[in-house]
Amino acid sequence: MDKRIRLALLTATITFTSTLYAHGEDKLGPHKGYIRMPGAYHVEVIPQKNSLDIMLLDANFKNPTVLNSHIKAKIASGDHHFRLKCESMPNYFSCPVNHKMLAHHGTLTIESKRRLSEGAPVSYPLPLKLTKQA
Repeated sequence: MDKRIRLALLTATITFTSTLYAHGEDKLGPHKGYIRMPGAYHVEVIPQKNSLDIMLLDANFKNPTVLNSHIKAKIASGDHHFRLKCESMPNYFSCPVNHKMLAHHGTLTIESKRRLSEGAPVSYPLPLKLTKQA
């Protein structure tokens, strides 16, 4: 392979990786949850004893809100798909869940809108874990 092509691929990989981790996926969020960035805001998933709490935070990881916001959450594991029934709380969404569902390999997918700003769907690998830097 040409050296210029290899250099271009390496540069693109480094740029993409540093952008990915700049959004906080390699460390816990301000509420000790797992972070993704679907758009102009962050989604933080915080596992609780019998639920997942989901916060929609601003770009600075602050100001959780449910005002003019909504989420849809689902878990896919093998051939099984479960839509979570999430309830709006004062500043987060609470989704009752059986923790056995979170222990199996699969994916948690969240579609969200924060203050009328629609984000792209975000996915979390199950069991929940931090995304490690390479």
